Amino acid sequence: MDDLVIEFRRALDKIDWSNMPLGFTEFPAGTCGDISDILAEYLYQKSHQNITYICGESSDGSHAWLEVNGKAVDVTADQFDDVTKKALFQDPEIWHHKYEEVWRRKAGYKDMRGPTLDDLNTVYNEVVRQLNA
Repeated sequence: MDDLVIEFRRALDKIDWSNMPLGFTEFPAGTCGDISDILAEYLYQKSHQNITYICGESSDGSHAWLEVNGKAVDVTADQFDDVTKKALFQDPEIWHHKYEEVWRRKAGYKDMRGPTLDDLNTVYNEVVRQLNA
């Protein structure tokens, strides 16, 4: 699965974020929750299941990532100064432990409703386009 996560992040890096919906234009900063749900949908399409969305808080603020088979999966952690890798697939004790878990839920956005659904679909479709390019 780590290859899929790396591929996904490479596709994110090819996107012209200035043309994406408001809220995504500063990628990876401030996009951790939405990008985590988009990544989850991609992983579901690749036959991975039991993906959990986790949101945590620390003195530095909040952050969101996925948990799959006990591993933290994160493609936006490089927005923080102490992270140099663009895609993390590792034991949560390595880096994510500094965030106190606030809540967790089934990851993904396809069951969500509301105005942000179109934005999430726009970004998801662009990621898929980049992956297929």
